[in-house]
Amino acid sequence: MLVRVKGYGAELGRLELQVDTERKRRSRGPGSASRWTHQTRARRRRGREVKHWEDDVAARVDQPLAVSKKQFTKLEVKRLIEQAMRDETGADFAFMNLGGVRESCRGDS
Repeated sequence: MLVRVKGYGAELGRLELQVDTERKRRSRGPGSASRWTHQTRARRRRGREVKHWEDDVAARVDQPLAVSKKQFTKLEVKRLIEQAMRDETGADFAFMNLGGVRESCRGDS
């Protein structure tokens, strides 16, 4: 069974299963999954508080660190990150999964 929820607390999920702990398996029925959104007053208030802090943090950290006139491929960015990791730690080897490079890197555009 799969329960999907959205990030940043936009939706919360709940999965209810009955489990036979001796046999280590679901004991009966498929279980139930449900989603709910911020609908109550308390949830809306928490949502506003979270948004306030996210906006505050975003204003501080969502700033460019540098600008490049060259467009980098994901592989090139991966190599730059690995080099930075080696330089900062003094390590002989550093590895970053290519999936960790999430943004396209487009220079001035």
